[in-house]
Amino acid sequence: MTVLRQTLPKRLIQARKHTGLRVCDFARMMGVTDTTVMRWEKGQRIPSLEDLCRYATYCGVSLLWVLSDVDEKRALIAGEGE
Repeated sequence: MTVLRQTLPKRLIQARKHTGLRVCDFARMMGVTDTTVMRWEKGQRIPSLEDLCRYATYCGVSLLWVLSDVDEKRALIAGEGE
């Protein structure tokens, strides 16, 4: 769980920035408040599995990449190289 708490916020920020959206715009798209997204990205809260799946889908990244500490460039884009 420690790796997840350290890695997840960084991954969420990287993934959202990959979309080019600001926190407030991304939160609106997700159907949550910007405070919720900020808490996820600061590691103050862990999103539900459903929210993680939506987050990854909206960002175009794989859930595996979001949840892992493996830093492979190909893992960033969901489905790349398939």
